[in-house]
Amino acid sequence: MVTAFSDDRIETHNMETAVMKYTIIKTKLQYDQYCDQLGTLLTVENTDALQDEIDLLTLLIEKYDEEHNTFKETDPITLLRSFMHDHHLKPQDMTVILGIGKGYVSDI
Repeated sequence: MVTAFSDDRIETHNMETAVMKYTIIKTKLQYDQYCDQLGTLLTVENTDALQDEIDLLTLLIEKYDEEHNTFKETDPITLLRSFMHDHHLKPQDMTVILGIGKGYVSDI
């Protein structure tokens, strides 16, 4: 119920409580759900309304990332070596993935 004041009259209006589709991200589960939803939205044909939803989700996700960033600035070489180790990649694999010659990979 909302009460509005205008010209010495008091008007009362019944308003439905609006349920927000998206809210500030407070949990990792909610973050994961929003990321999944954003991924889904990015695969369908884009409309103005859809773009607004994509923009909002992106903003909410970026805000959560900024506040919960656990990544430290890492040396790119260390990061690449870690990636190779985690995915069981050999230097030969990196030449294909990165599209660079063996000489560059051996420098790493």
